[in-house]
Amino acid sequence: MTWAVAGRGMAGRRPRPPPPVPVLSVNCAEDPRQIQAAVAQVSAVAIPRDRLRADLVVGSNHLRHGLRRAVEGFSITATVANASSAYAIDETNPNPELEVWITVIGVAQPRARIEVW
Repeated sequence: MTWAVAGRGMAGRRPRPPPPVPVLSVNCAEDPRQIQAAVAQVSAVAIPRDRLRADLVVGSNHLRHGLRRAVEGFSITATVANASSAYAIDETNPNPELEVWITVIGVAQPRARIEVW
């Protein structure tokens, strides 16, 4: 860790520009062929995702997904508001290409929306 010393600037990392993000771009928004071509182009580079709906309990939750590879990350839309909830992927899962193990701490989330990528 680097600390600032009186009279000297604090060392830091160089700012990096954000990575490029796929976007749709068409000349005529009313031309279905242009829209289909733009969507196909973005879909070719998009990270595959799967959306799940599950009753998450406090503790370990084993959820099957359709990615056919290990989950890189996830997002949960909670159904019960609580500031003390936390979630993490359990990496001891022996079959990550079939299911993701999510550990929930704090409050159960009935009918939670989960997106995995």
